[in-house]
Amino acid sequence: MAFSVVALAPLVLMTGASVAVSSDALPKQPKDDMEASPQHRPYLLIALAGICQAANIATNNTSLISITLTLNQIIRASLPVVTAIMAFVIHWGDSNASHKLPNAREMVALTVLCIGTMLVVWQGTVAGEVLGVTLCVLSTVLNATMMVLCGKVFSCVEISVCFDT
Repeated sequence: MAFSVVALAPLVLMTGASVAVSSDALPKQPKDDMEASPQHRPYLLIALAGICQAANIATNNTSLISITLTLNQIIRASLPVVTAIMAFVIHWGDSNASHKLPNAREMVALTVLCIGTMLVVWQGTVAGEVLGVTLCVLSTVLNATMMVLCGKVFSCVEISVCFDT
């Protein structure tokens, strides 16, 4: 990750781009911290997303010890559907999130897409232990959770990118 920052820094500096996070765009903190929802604490969401990503990498790499790469990729191909399900779980009861959640038609399309990807990846045989499959499924759920949390962060923080011409 450090390499990408170092490699892209000259490109960003040459284009004259600047990125600013507006403090006015941050949600106002409630007076009582006990009432503060995650939308009012973007830093908490960022930390949770980071923890989910680290755990995702660790569990996925560990799963590869006891299952084949083909089986790992077949399980991981379900990520779009798992992400949609996690969006329903995380946004449960949030009346403002209805426009962010997929409808039934989109869920069917996601499922067909995932099944097609699984069939393309499948090489005829898969082998693995229950522990490896469990770790891979957990990794997929953690990855989906991280994506939904990042979506919540970017929905409550306004980031403006300006290019000088």
